[in-house]
Amino acid sequence: MSQGQWIAMVTAHRSIVSVSLFTFLSHAACADSPTGSKVHELPPSEEKRWVETVKTHKTLDGATVMEVLKHAEQMRPKRFKLAAIEVGYDGASGEPEAVVIIFFIGMKRLDGYSIGYDIKRNGKEIQLSVPKNPATDDTPINALESGRDSFLLKIDEFYKEDCIDPDTNAKLC
Repeated sequence: MSQGQWIAMVTAHRSIVSVSLFTFLSHAACADSPTGSKVHELPPSEEKRWVETVKTHKTLDGATVMEVLKHAEQMRPKRFKLAAIEVGYDGASGEPEAVVIIFFIGMKRLDGYSIGYDIKRNGKEIQLSVPKNPATDDTPINALESGRDSFLLKIDEFYKEDCIDPDTNAKLC
């Protein structure tokens, strides 16, 4: 299942930002639940456990995911803003399957971007995995997984590609 499908299943009662398509695993269109599909929401305590598992996950540089995200906000306050971290649901089955990190690039906060970790349940144990893109390893989730410096470089790349007009150098976002 692609990240775009589970992003689409973020619970209908939550209001999140519109998400712009950028790469196979980094951005996905946000949509309402398909008609007839029933989301099997986790109890709030279990959702919190899933989110905490991602927040406290250690990246390759030894920082936790949350430390990397907070570092990005501190180092690039005009370019990066964390919006939410929440459970994502499978579009077909309605089952929870991922934890999604939603953020903004640029000061105008026009479009949200999303990345996430796939989650598998093994009894009561939670196992995270980084979604793989068959076309490239240069994805935002891989940059996050590499740590603070790598994620800052990815934010700078997003900002340059999405917020600066290449012809006029005008700021777009």
